[in-house]
Amino acid sequence: MFATMESIKECSSITRLLLLLGSENYAYWKPHMRAIIMSINEAAWKAIEEGWTQPIVIDVDGTTPPKGRSKYTAKERKTAYGNSQVLNVIFNRVDVDQLKK
Repeated sequence: MFATMESIKECSSITRLLLLLGSENYAYWKPHMRAIIMSINEAAWKAIEEGWTQPIVIDVDGTTPPKGRSKYTAKERKTAYGNSQVLNVIFNRVDVDQLKK
């Protein structure tokens, strides 16, 4: 016996885009995004929990310009990369209309 289209359920995967369409699917989208981001690596989830701020340098005149990426420490590179991974996942899983908001 063949399955009907109604009886086939789609499998969720990190490679399949699950778009946030607004309040209509947020309750479903949120835990899936949490699982996806936590599965990337610890730095990615840390960027969500603690946020990320671009490293700065303190010049002799007291100004604090952003630190160039080539001067990041290993820890700063790891956290910056985790933040970039999170942004990539989120931007690719939010509907264009939601991004406009």
